Amino acid sequence: MVFENWEKEAFYNGIAFFDAVHGLAMSDPVRGTFRILLTDDGGWTWKVAPTKGMPDALPGEFGRATGTCLVTKGPHDAWFGTQPSDANARVFHTDDRGRTWSVADTPIPGDPEFGIASLAFWDTRHGLALGGGDPSSNKPSVAARTTNGGRTWRRVRSLAGFRLNMAVVPSNRRDTAVAVGFTGSDITTNGGRTWRRFDQNDLRGVSCTEDACWAVGKDLKAAELLR
Repeated sequence: MVFENWEKEAFYNGIAFFDAVHGLAMSDPVRGTFRILLTDDGGWTWKVAPTKGMPDALPGEFGRATGTCLVTKGPHDAWFGTQPSDANARVFHTDDRGRTWSVADTPIPGDPEFGIASLAFWDTRHGLALGGGDPSSNKPSVAARTTNGGRTWRRVRSLAGFRLNMAVVPSNRRDTAVAVGFTGSDITTNGGRTWRRFDQNDLRGVSCTEDACWAVGKDLKAAELLR
């Protein structure tokens, strides 16, 4: 055991590492601000980051525990997405390994829709946010794109159904990403501007390298997408 939470309000949604020793975890707000845990020894010890570097949470705002609501890219940058109760979803960004944060509005709907389910970045400037939609009715998720590290977001296209998780394919072209969900998988090859469903399996998580993507899902399913 390297950390145990005793804070009643805390609920940890995601964990991510910048490298082999530096990492962070993100919790729902505690006393009005999102809580961040930091490690600089590979996860052997963790400490709560000071709240003075974190913007206030909105009323009823929280994170979705999807595995990729918190992501890192490069040695210092991380982002996490939220679901407010009465506003569009927001994305928080740090460029100093989680010690200070900025926040930006997105065009992705919050409650009663899903908020931000997944974030993925090709580099520290170009990335996608996936969210909105409704898993109970398969209302389609939507995507938003940033080209400035998350300072601003522009809505692009809806997907074929509700999608829970997303990964970009590493490439200098910054154009290909895969999204998976309960009713199938979608792919974009133009930076999120359009999406095409290519599979109908119930898959919940996905990860990509330059050569292939792998996904896992319901009923012990695993899948590989070759380029």
